Amino acid sequence: MESADLSKRVTRKWPGLGDNVFKIDYSELLGEARAEGEEAASEEKPTNEIIGEIEVKNTPQHKQIIKARDEYYQVYKKRFEASIT
Repeated sequence: MESADLSKRVTRKWPGLGDNVFKIDYSELLGEARAEGEEAASEEKPTNEIIGEIEVKNTPQHKQIIKARDEYYQVYKKRFEASIT
């Protein structure tokens, strides 16, 4: 683990938000009943800047952007989960 002062770096790596939780498992909600012609979604795991680690400038403004991103993501995630239950 690095012990360098992160505030002195030009850029900094931030963790992504993780796997996509905004999926609805219709088979769980509706049993095995599925619409005709509906195909199961691909289980491919996407990789992008939201899921994975990102590197941004190490400024107070960028830190606030990441903090706000994480806070609003959690609010949206809770609302989404409540809407499907």
